[in-house]
Amino acid sequence: VFYTDGISEAMNKHGEEFGEDRLRQAISRLSHAPAQEMLDAITHAVSDFTGDAQQHDDFTMVVVKVVG
Repeated sequence: VFYTDGISEAMNKHGEEFGEDRLRQAISRLSHAPAQEMLDAITHAVSDFTGDAQQHDDFTMVVVKVVG
């Protein structure tokens, strides 16, 4: 999983960051999932966390799965 800091530094309305720990937990929880499912789930998790709080950075993520 490759991502910009806009993912881990995404803030909710209380000024709390999504953070590396939440991101690591999501990646670990979804490690069995196909790449697209992992990407979608993490994107939704960040969106649910931030709600309608305005963001000031880009959200870029690439998920690559090695098969075989």
